[in-house]
Amino acid sequence: IMECGPPLFTGDISPPASADHPEKLHNFRNELLKICAAHSPDKICIEDVWAGKNKLTYKILSLYHGVAYQVSAELGISIHMMTPSRFRRLVGAVHKTKLNYAEREEAKRAVGELVCSLFPELSSASEDVCDSVGIALAAHYWYEKQCAEVVSAAAANPKIRSAARLAKIADDRTEDYFKSLE
Repeated sequence: IMECGPPLFTGDISPPASADHPEKLHNFRNELLKICAAHSPDKICIEDVWAGKNKLTYKILSLYHGVAYQVSAELGISIHMMTPSRFRRLVGAVHKTKLNYAEREEAKRAVGELVCSLFPELSSASEDVCDSVGIALAAHYWYEKQCAEVVSAAAANPKIRSAARLAKIADDRTEDYFKSLE
């Protein structure tokens, strides 16, 4: 969970190992509600999933996404998703879509270094936590730029409202933002 400054809270939501799946979803929902009550976020940024080789994992993660969407709707909090691959491309950690295992691990290390340079208090955090904070930061910035472009494009020229065009502008602006941090 982040504001425009440093992370307010990082951690894991771990359900009891003995719980069945409906109970784990219920636990996730309750913990997410507690976090939102304690920190009052104005948006939730989550990692989007890819339906790759493991369809079961995709189905399970989709259930958790559904719970996050439900909580965000109940509390009136906007929700944004970003794939790790888009995030890594935006920050310059990689320049292609498909990565082998070694390339993905190297990109995660690069992201960890970037996040730790922005938030030194995360220097002892795991690569997964750094990846999550980086994805949240990029999703926040990307969606803010995209929303600003939608408003300005609609006001300036109604013919420029192509979603692909606006996404490209937001990508370019986000890349420029992260390059300026180096």
